[in-house]
Amino acid sequence: MRATDNQVILCRFCGQISPEGTPADGRCAGCGAFSGLELVAEDAARQRSRRTKLGFLRNRMVRAGIVLAPLLFIAFWLLWEYTGLPPDPPLPSTDIGAASIKATAGDWPQARGGIANAGAADAPDWSASVPPALVWQYAAGSPIAGAPAVVGQRVYVTAEDGSVAALDLDTGAVIWKYESGLFATVTPAVSDGLVFVVFRPGVVTALDAANGSVVWSRRLATASLPAPTLSAGRLFVAETSDNRLLALDAATGATLWDYEVDGWIVAPPAISDGRVVVAANDSSVHILDEVTGRLLQIYRTGPGRWVRGAPVITSDLLHLSSHQGLVWGIDYRGRRYPLERALFY
Repeated sequence: MRATDNQVILCRFCGQISPEGTPADGRCAGCGAFSGLELVAEDAARQRSRRTKLGFLRNRMVRAGIVLAPLLFIAFWLLWEYTGLPPDPPLPSTDIGAASIKATAGDWPQARGGIANAGAADAPDWSASVPPALVWQYAAGSPIAGAPAVVGQRVYVTAEDGSVAALDLDTGAVIWKYESGLFATVTPAVSDGLVFVVFRPGVVTALDAANGSVVWSRRLATASLPAPTLSAGRLFVAETSDNRLLALDAATGATLWDYEVDGWIVAPPAISDGRVVVAANDSSVHILDEVTGRLLQIYRTGPGRWVRGAPVITSDLLHLSSHQGLVWGIDYRGRRYPLERALFY
């Protein structure tokens, strides 16, 4: 087959134009096909060649997209999960509560004694040989459900009628009393001249430790059950029925970050080594970054094993107990990877 002055050889498979005629071996110079060569007018051949090459390129791009799309999706998901693509939340405006990381001997600055929820404190002047004796007593006028906080020479106590009182440590005399009119059952958190109280209807209030005046007050979206936890400028409170933990700026009450779980939060979180451990009534324990609120690890206790009490952090382990009477010791500094548990078990 020879091309004339107005005709060329066109491969209908790849669009290759051969103006010099059919190759000696009878194959297309572009794709090597035997049966795709046609004798076509030059103008028509060039139009068909363009359409064929564009279609060939389009098909190759579609096939490449089908292969690459899942890979790109997986890569994006990994970046989102493990490198923290969202911007960091704002930092607290002060370091109120930094002293609560290690409480002074004899003090009990917040619920369970401190941010690790250890529930223990040093008693430097206590003697086991001296029997306990009543020194003073305070009548609040309504039940006191939460343990008092003790800082320096003052005792801070809340009562169910919504009153918050500051008492003299030695005599029990009332130094000041704040009446909120809201139901309260929690231990206050005290540091840096401020007293933080969470009232059951969902109101967080910071009081001046010197005279009981309101420094700031904020209403949450829902009721709140656990006592506040104070650490290095952040006040941790819960919107219990919304299953949400909030980190507030201790100086202003503004929200720094929030984190949602799958059940009610009824106990204060434990904090250590830059990690916030929050237990929810959903058989799980969530370990978060204290600065950003991002999830680092979730530990599942199993169906029906509700974790309702406060988690406790010791020097090397996180301890928690469940509704069914089980106790765990967990490496809370570790990190779980996808399919890790399935591979182990």
